[in-house]
Amino acid sequence: MGIFDNCLLVTDIDGTLIFGDNLISERNIKAIEYFKSEGGLFTIATGRAAAGINGLYEMSGANTYAIVGNGSGIYDFYEKDYKVCNYLPHSTKKTFVDLVKLFPEISVEVQHKDQIYKFYDSKDIDDHLHILRMEAKLVDISEVLGIEWTKASFISSNKELLDKFYAYVSNQNYDGFYFLRTGVPYVEMLSSKAKKEAGISALVDILGNIKQTFAIGDYYNDIGMLDACDVSCAVAEAPLEVKKSADYIACSCKDGAVADFIGFLNKDMSCKQEYL
Repeated sequence: MGIFDNCLLVTDIDGTLIFGDNLISERNIKAIEYFKSEGGLFTIATGRAAAGINGLYEMSGANTYAIVGNGSGIYDFYEKDYKVCNYLPHSTKKTFVDLVKLFPEISVEVQHKDQIYKFYDSKDIDDHLHILRMEAKLVDISEVLGIEWTKASFISSNKELLDKFYAYVSNQNYDGFYFLRTGVPYVEMLSSKAKKEAGISALVDILGNIKQTFAIGDYYNDIGMLDACDVSCAVAEAPLEVKKSADYIACSCKDGAVADFIGFLNKDMSCKQEYL
């Protein structure tokens, strides 16, 4: 019997588990292996699509389903299929078109599961796709109005402009969907059911017999899952508001924040000294 039997640890990816060009520190890799050897289930919760994290999922050592699209889906990398998928309501599309007209300088993408669609080329879109290591299909907006969307993204390297956009949508009353700031240049439009904490809850239901949940993150879109889990952690670089939701503050992402957190959990649950 391991000290982490029936425990689930969920980590954000960007700025938490990985740094630089999709790098995971050796310290994190060793700590994750230790966590699993003690019976733990380890996985990732990310804003990225499943198709954009296949290599990262394998590299991370995850041993259960992944939470993708900021909770819009739970994905089985072994079966290559979604266990859960939360689509935006159809009413979203009119709002989306109206916002595109109101903020024409902001670049946009929409996504159906692992397919990203764009309606024109822009540097902001190219930069985003480069980070995701994915490609987008160029279409007319009319071509995607009839399909299900898992999310829509509003992207701008102009922080003042995106702040103005986020302030605008935050003051509206939307039914069935909401807007989430997922990074300095990104605001996402998601189903009200698509949240990382909801993804963790759904994953716990699928797995069954989970006695404790742990989560670590670095940004505003991680606050919900930090609040929802039994023990939570923020990385050193996280904004103050994110840190306020955490039970423990780890070192920087680059120095092995996930390993720091596992060390904290290990000491708390077993009264052992630091394992690394």
